[in-house]
Parts: sequence; structure tokens; C-alpha cells
Amino acid sequence: MNLNRAKAELVVHHKVVEAFWKQKANPKWQLKGDENTKYFHSVVRGKRKLLNIHRINVDGQWVEGRDNIAIAAVNFYQDLFNSGNLDIDMSIMNCIPRLISDDDNIMLLAEPSQEEVRNAIFFINPNSSAGPDGFNSLFFQKTWDIIGDDMVNMVRVVFNSDQMPRFFTNTCLVLIPKIDSS
Repeated sequence: MNLNRAKAELVVHHKVVEAFWKQKANPKWQLKGDENTKYFHSVVRGKRKLLNIHRINVDGQWVEGRDNIAIAAVNFYQDLFNSGNLDIDMSIMNCIPRLISDDDNIMLLAEPSQEEVRNAIFFINPNSSAGPDGFNSLFFQKTWDIIGDDMVNMVRVVFNSDQMPRFFTNTCLVLIPKIDSS
């Protein structure tokens, strides 16, 4: 009985590790059951190399080095998100031709139906990256019978209110340093 329990725990552990690497690589070709092969890990390393930022252009000047790039990124986003209210002249909008009919506008402004919300959630790739809450779309798809009504109500509240809740509009910028492990 202990041997069977240990085997079951080992299988669960292997599936957790495989799921971890599947999310890391997230290739479309890895549909089911591919093992953690040398090729698979080389794909992950290749994706990491592509995502590494070596230099950025700030006001026509190239900034290099991890610390300098981090400072430039922080300054950019502080300037972007700390800018005050700007007075925007909306009279230019009168120059844009009206292409949407009143009927189309009513349809676009109508409260989303339960089927529309469900279709939107099920349209997202189940292997997509997790959101700030730690859940990817597979979670919402698999638990739709349980949380579907709550999701529809949440979408309707956001749709019908003047402002989005702060939770949806918060931005978290995380700069992760690249460190050689060798």
C-alpha cells in the first residue's frame, strides 16, 4: 500500500514538473505528453535569450547595461503614469465622419449577454499566461459551471459603471535581473 502511494505521488510530481516546463516553453507543437527532453529545454533557453533586453533607445540615445536600462524604464513609466490631467481639445472629433449607425451603436452599447462573456473566455488559448491573480484561462474554462454567473456579473458591473475598479487598472512592472547560474 505504501509502495502504491509512493508511486502515485511520484506520478503527480512528474505531472507538476511537466506542467511547469510546458508553461515555460508554451510551444503550440507540444500538445500532450511530451517529455522534458534536451530539445524541449533548448527551446526554453532560446525563448529566454530572445526575451533578454540588451539595449533600449531613450530620446535618440541608446542605453545599455542592466542597471541603466532599469533606471530608464522606471523613469519612463513614472513620467507616463504621473502625468497630470491634460486638457484635450475634442473639437477635432467633428472632422471624423460618422460610420456607425444608431442601431449599431445601440447594439455595441448593450449589456453583454452570458453567452458573449462565455464565448470570450472560451476563445482565449487555455495555455495562455496567467493573469495578476495567478490563474490562466484554462482555470476559468474548466470552472465555468461554478464561477460563470459571477464572471458574467463582474463583466456587467464593469461594463455599466463609469470607471473600472482599481484592481483592473493597476500596473505592476517587474524587472527581473538575468543572472548566470554557471
